[in-house]
Amino acid sequence: MAASAISAMQHMIQDGQSPLFLQFESVEVARFPPDATLALVERVLGATPAAGTGRRLHELTGGHPFYIHAVASRLGDLIPALGALTAADAERAFLLEALTRDGRIYNYCRYLYDISLSRARGYGILKAILQALAAEEGLTLSEVARRIRKGAPGTRGYLRALQEVDLLIEEGGEYFYRDPVLRYWVAAMARGIEVDLRASRAVLTPLLADLEAQHARLSSELGRARESQLREALRAFAGQEVDGAWFGSSGRLALPAFIQVAPYRSADGQVEVDALAETASGERWVVELKWQNKAVGEKELTALTAKAQALHARPWCISRSGFTPAARAYASEYNVFISTRADLERLEKALKATRG
Repeated sequence: MAASAISAMQHMIQDGQSPLFLQFESVEVARFPPDATLALVERVLGATPAAGTGRRLHELTGGHPFYIHAVASRLGDLIPALGALTAADAERAFLLEALTRDGRIYNYCRYLYDISLSRARGYGILKAILQALAAEEGLTLSEVARRIRKGAPGTRGYLRALQEVDLLIEEGGEYFYRDPVLRYWVAAMARGIEVDLRASRAVLTPLLADLEAQHARLSSELGRARESQLREALRAFAGQEVDGAWFGSSGRLALPAFIQVAPYRSADGQVEVDALAETASGERWVVELKWQNKAVGEKELTALTAKAQALHARPWCISRSGFTPAARAYASEYNVFISTRADLERLEKALKATRG
C-alpha cells in the first residue's frame, strides 16, 4: 500500500479483536535513501544514468518507491539512449508523470484526492481543506476553519478524518500533507494546470520552480515544528529503558533524566544545535534534527561529532529520510546515536505510554 489509510490497515491487522489479527505480517517499507533510489532506477531501466540523476530523482520523489518506479518507467519511454539520461530528463519525466492524465502518479493522486474521499461524509469540505493546505501549509485548526468558513469543533473532526487516512499529519498544532507530491498535485489541479506529453521545457520550467519552492518551505516548516516536539520528548526522558535499535544501537538503552533542555548557540555563533540536554550529574547530549528529503551522510555526522566534542556531549542525529550506508558505518565506529523518523515516532509513543 503506497499511502492512503495505512494507519487504518495497521489497526485492522494488529487489533486483537479484528478478524484479520495475526493473518498478515506488517512490513514497513521506508522511503528510499539516494543510493537505493539510484539502484531502483538502474533496475527499472537496465542502465546507469548520468551522475546526479538518481539524487535529483530522489529529491523530486522524496524517496517514495512508487514514485521512483513510475518516473523511471517514464524515463525509459522518453529517452532512447538510456545511458545518456540526465537530471534534466528526470525533472521532465516527473512533471509528465504528475501532470498528464495518463501518468501513474497523476492517477494515483487523483484516486487519493477524489475517488477515495467520494463516499466520505463531508466530501466537499474534505476537499476544501486539502485545497487550503495545498495553497498554504502549516495552518492551525483555527486558520483552517477560517479558510473553509466552518466552526473549529467541526473542522477538527474533518481534519481528524484526513489524518486517519494518512493524507494529513499534525505537527505542533499545525497541519501538513504527509506526501508533498500529493500536495503539489492538488495545488496544480486547483489552479487548472495540466500538461500533455508534448509540453516544451518552457512550459515545464515554471511548474518545476513551484515544486522546488514547495519542498523548501515544507522542510523548513516541518523542521521547526519537529524541533519543538523533539525538545519536549527529551524533557520526558526519566530513566526509562527502551529499544536501543531506535538509536542505532543494540540491546536496551536507559534514557537519561535531563533537567535542562534547550536550543544552543555559542556566543561566537560557531556551534549551534537544535537541542543541548543535560542531567543533574553533568551528562550531556547534543541533538540535531535533519528534516529534509535526503538521507544524512557521513559529512553531517562528522560535523555533529565535532560539535559534541566541543560541548563534551553525546551526539544524537535524527533524520527524516534515513542515513546513507557510509553514515551508518561512521555512527557505529564513533558511537553516534542515529534515529530515523520511524524510530523517533516509536520513542515518542513509548514516552507517552509511560506518562499515562
